[in-house]
Amino acid sequence: MNALSMLMADTVTVYNYRSFRDGAAIKSRWDRAVISGVQWKESANRNVLSDGTSKIDYSISIIIPANARASGGKTYTRPDLYASLPAGDASHWTLDFKQAQDVIVHGLCEQEIDGQYTINRLKKEYPACDIKAVGDNRNHPVPDLRHWKVRGI
Repeated sequence: MNALSMLMADTVTVYNYRSFRDGAAIKSRWDRAVISGVQWKESANRNVLSDGTSKIDYSISIIIPANARASGGKTYTRPDLYASLPAGDASHWTLDFKQAQDVIVHGLCEQEIDGQYTINRLKKEYPACDIKAVGDNRNHPVPDLRHWKVRGI
């Protein structure tokens, strides 16, 4: 086992929100992908404001290697392509910060989001973050260093 793989020992569960047309109706659902071989890091930063008070900002940084394994053989696809997938296609996952709806949970989470169990409840019951930024570093010249860097709060 090399040093890099020891750093990438975490698992995350990505929840992607999808809305789609079903005849005349607009429907929505949450697709779930479990990705192992990643790194999850939580940070707390103290910022001193102009009035002398301080504020703690919490953030989460997630490194997902380009070769990380996703459950069920799901493959990554860009957010714009993910949004246009056929309604029944659940073979992909994405990292979308522009729609501000996708959520990442630290660890394996088998909870399905449906009418009875909401994404807000999931975020209260599990260590989770909203995706706020994504850096795509899959073009790195060293193949073992190709990855996505996700920032969440």
